[in-house]
Formats: sequence, C-alpha cells, structure tokens
Amino acid sequence: MLKILFIIPKLNENNTGASKRAINLAQELSKFYFVRVISKKKILEYKNYKITKDINSSLITNIYYASFFKYSAWFCDDIRWSLFPKKKLIFTLHDMKEFTKHNRKGLLKKILLRLIIVKSRHFITVSENQKKIIFNILGKLSKVVLNSVSKEWHKQSRLDFDKIKTKYNLQDKYVVYVSNFTKHKNHLSLLNQVKIKKKYTLLLIGTPIDKNGKKILNILKKDFNVIILENIGENELISIVDNCVFSIFPSHYEGFGMPILETIARGKNILVNNQLELDHFKNSERVKFVSFDKIINDEDILWAETYHNQINGCISTKDWSDSAASLRKYINA
Repeated sequence: MLKILFIIPKLNENNTGASKRAINLAQELSKFYFVRVISKKKILEYKNYKITKDINSSLITNIYYASFFKYSAWFCDDIRWSLFPKKKLIFTLHDMKEFTKHNRKGLLKKILLRLIIVKSRHFITVSENQKKIIFNILGKLSKVVLNSVSKEWHKQSRLDFDKIKTKYNLQDKYVVYVSNFTKHKNHLSLLNQVKIKKKYTLLLIGTPIDKNGKKILNILKKDFNVIILENIGENELISIVDNCVFSIFPSHYEGFGMPILETIARGKNILVNNQLELDHFKNSERVKFVSFDKIINDEDILWAETYHNQINGCISTKDWSDSAASLRKYINA
C-alpha cells in the first residue's frame, strides 16, 4: 500500500480553513493509502478512515517520521516544513495573502514561497480565482482542488439545541459569523451594523490567531449585543448554524471561504462582503454579496431572512470524498 504523509502543524489548535481541509483530505485518502499525519502535538496514522496510531509528538519525533520513511507523496502548506529536503512534495497553497496588504510575514516569506513552488512535484490551490491570482503574481500554473464539507454537514443534527442554547447562553434570534479573529477578517465592522444589531444578537465563533486578533476580541467583548464562542466542537457548530436566522461573512480577504460553504450546505443564507473575489459562490441562491463598509440595509436583511432554494450542481452538495478523488490523480501520476 502506498504511504502518504500530511504535515499539519496547527491540527491541535483552533482549525483554520487550510488545516480543516488537510485533515479531511487525509482521512478520505486513508481509504486508498496508508496515511500518516504529523502535527505540532500529535502523530496520527489512518487506515480505512480509522485512526490506527495516536501518539504525542515533538520536533525530534516529527523529523524522524518525516525523514526515515518512504512516502509516495507528502502534503504541506507550511513554509518551514515545505523546505524540508524530501522529494514528492505536493504543496497546497490556500491563498496569496503574502502578496497583499494583509501579509504578516514580509519579504522573506515571499522568497521562500517561490523556492517551494519550484521544488514541488505538484502545486495545488482551492479555486479558479486563486489559480489566476497565483499565475498573475508568480507566473506559475497550479492545479485546483475545490474545498468540500464533511459528511456531518449533510446529515441531520442529532444534538439537543436547547442544551447547547443553555450551555452557551444563546439568545432566541441570532446571526452568526464563523471566523478566527485577525484584522483582515473585519469583525469590528459589525459594531456599526445597527440595523442587524437592533433585531439580532451577533454570535461570533473563532479564536484570536495573533496580537491584533486579541485586541479585536477584547473590543468586541465590551458590546452587550455580541456573544463570542471559542473552540466549540464540529457537531455543536452544525447545530448552531442550523438555528441561526442567517449568517454573515464580512472578511476583507479570503482564499475560499469555508464557513460560507458550510452555511449554504445547511440551507441557510449568508451575506458576504462584496470585496471578496469568490467566484465559486457567485451562482449560489443562498449567497448575497453586500458592502460591510456601509450599514446593511433593510432590503438585504429581508433577503437573508427569507428561504431560498439551492440550484443543482452547487459545490455545497459535495463532500470531501469528491475533493479526495480529484487529488488522487496527482498522487498516482
């Protein structure tokens, strides 16, 4: 059986879209390959979607498992680990933030990113729009493997929402934004959305990922109309999305927008910032692009409150097995 390696440093922290993508793909690919996952705190091994080994890791053990085993392919989106002197790297770039005003790592990261792309066996991104951006900036063609949602997002929730509501002290009517806290996620714009706040509680789900995120979180906590939840489980998140009135996504920059996909998979509408270039959601009947630099008007709120059918063929009908099927052809090549 072919051996596949995934390096997901942030697996044990609050999941970003990129790490959620990686672990779901690792699990799906374990149906066909032996899969090992190396993270900051854990080493996991999968066969047929089941964990066969779960051990604590350290830098030394991670280097050992990366160095002394032969892999048919290894996946990584982390700059440092992608420089590791091994062949058959499939580099998975979630977005091109390094070349925007939202970059936090500077010139060195840009240089290293170019080196990694040159050494990669395959170069994977998440959308046609990101593929165009990558080519325009780096002159490098990438392959597109679209994100999906886990099968749980297509199943009926089994949790008792009344218990969740009591546990987190949720209000009857709330609007939800799922995103980690950092400047470009644009959480502070919500404090000015007086028409939404007049009708609903703002429920924000995420964790600060840098110093700016911690400052933003502390500002938001002062608003009595805002509830903040950190590190909740996937099944609880599904139930919370199920019971919101609608969802919002005011982010200034996004490579794909996983919470958008998950929201429409649950039959909910979502207002998305019109600054985002997310062409893969343009045809969704449940997504409306509006300006979060202005106060959201009554017409857009009414649209969000109203049920909308989903057109056939929308990517929200997919699960991670579809994404894994696309990825397998690059492993087997």
